[in-house]
Amino acid sequence: MKIFFLDQIGNINNKYSISLCNAVNKLSNLQIWLVTNDTNKFIENPSFNTYIRLWKDYTSETSRLKKLLDYYFGYYNTLKHMKKEKIQVFHCQWFIFSPLDYYFLKKIHKAGIKIVVTVHDVLPFNSKIYDKYFHKKIYQISDFVIAQANENYNILHDIYHVEKNRMEMIPHGHFMDYAEVISQELAKDYFKISKDNIVILFFGQIKKVKGLDILISSFSKVLNDYPNITLMIAGKVWKDNFDEYEKLIKELRIEDKVLLNIHFIEEKEIKYFFSAADIVVLPYKKIYQSGVVQLAFAYSKAVIASDIGGFKDVISNMKTGLLVKPGDVNDLASAIEFYLANPQKMHEFGIEGKKAISKKLSWEKIAKQLQHIYFHRI
Repeated sequence: MKIFFLDQIGNINNKYSISLCNAVNKLSNLQIWLVTNDTNKFIENPSFNTYIRLWKDYTSETSRLKKLLDYYFGYYNTLKHMKKEKIQVFHCQWFIFSPLDYYFLKKIHKAGIKIVVTVHDVLPFNSKIYDKYFHKKIYQISDFVIAQANENYNILHDIYHVEKNRMEMIPHGHFMDYAEVISQELAKDYFKISKDNIVILFFGQIKKVKGLDILISSFSKVLNDYPNITLMIAGKVWKDNFDEYEKLIKELRIEDKVLLNIHFIEEKEIKYFFSAADIVVLPYKKIYQSGVVQLAFAYSKAVIASDIGGFKDVISNMKTGLLVKPGDVNDLASAIEFYLANPQKMHEFGIEGKKAISKKLSWEKIAKQLQHIYFHRI
């Protein structure tokens, strides 16, 4: 069976797409091509060569019209190639301009190609007034819908009316193959952080729903009793104003305790951030699921996350990590203090988290679940 898997188009870190396609291609009766863009720099894995560049990176364009045209011709070229190669399944995962996405999915459906959708976010966090309408139509026209969290599964069924016989919950896979662990001493030295300091890491896109303000406020509360800690913030700002966070840091007078790396984190840098960290915090106010927790566990790091969305599926509270009330500064501060007062637990939870995801979030297991869907459920 031949499958086209559409990458997330743009300047992104596509560990998810490559891991999934690698696992599927190891199955003898399936061949999957990763459809990606012309500027994707991450595809350097010599074991993965079944990809095709049919899209332009529309995110580099300043004109909205040019972005739309790039997006349109990405779909146009993809449909053209699928017809030529007699592709049987189109597997997609992100909808950036949902009316245009729906327009082409109808064409793909009309061409007799089955459509499978993996839902990372049920709706984009910067959703437009029309997005809910078109996302619902996309989920309805799809032959099969994959939710990555139990909460998403329920939303898709209860609100978007996706029938259970064409839907399944398949989690986001682990990132253990990408963890380039180096010594913590070397990593801290890279950032000029004292080896005696405990490092608390916030990693990933910076946007309002991720609760960075909650973490900054919680961190300041903990400093009185634990002065030898550093908050490291790493990631690119997305539709947010980082000036507000800098203002809060200054108001709390913690500038000397916060290390800022506010830019897109290149692949070669990731190992330094996670190897330097002792605790990874995901204080999100709203989330469907996130790959950052998988990356943290891949590095055997202690995790604190909001008790929402896919975090509840991945983290076992007080066994592999700590779950806190979203938006609650005091609850998050208490969780940070728990780790600082119990360094052995901090170490144990990180180890247990890595063990848990190695079994529960296996790419081989996910590939076999997809194989069953491709052959028996569409």
